[in-house]
Amino acid sequence: LPRQPRVLAVERKFIPTSESIARLRSNIGQPRFRHIRELGVSHSHEIYYDRDNALNSQGIYVRLRNGKWEAKVRTSGDYTNSRFEEYDDLEEIRRVVRKALEPTGGFVDTWQMGLSPWAEFKTKRETWDVRSTTALSAFRVVIDQTDFGHAIGEVKLCESLHGHVDQPLPVGELKSEQTGLDLDHKIEAFMRAYKWAFPNVNGEGMGKLSAYF
Repeated sequence: LPRQPRVLAVERKFIPTSESIARLRSNIGQPRFRHIRELGVSHSHEIYYDRDNALNSQGIYVRLRNGKWEAKVRTSGDYTNSRFEEYDDLEEIRRVVRKALEPTGGFVDTWQMGLSPWAEFKTKRETWDVRSTTALSAFRVVIDQTDFGHAIGEVKLCESLHGHVDQPLPVGELKSEQTGLDLDHKIEAFMRAYKWAFPNVNGEGMGKLSAYF
């Protein structure tokens, strides 16, 4: 079977308020979004896996989300403004884990890949696709509420990349870096233009895992 393409995702977090959420739902800020499509509310049960912190220390996050394996590999950024390559194909995820655990020989060819759960929580997510007055791409905007009381917002842009996790592609990596910079600039300009919807962009917005601990 052909392998799934790599997906580069650029994310920026913000700290939502009750007022900003209400304005976002109604699109009543100035300037208004050119187009906003509500995608509804979803619920997820997330279990994160690791082995002696070998993945987390490399910026790799492997989880079961509603029973389906997913992986995110941080390519740059921090906990507030991040770039990731995302994988939802099981064979690609296994390659990511095998490569990360190779130095310690910790990979096991089983369903859990030699990993153990280290974080577990449930999330209620409200999602919109939003278009600005200038950008052609739709921005994915989400607000997450966890079962341990943490709320965080996120703006995200994605783009498919050629190449796969075990292919050394210097040219592809340069393209990935340039693509990441382009997406990051688009998100920054978008959030600045519609700051009524995205308060506390430069605040201490913690992701769900950081807040969990």
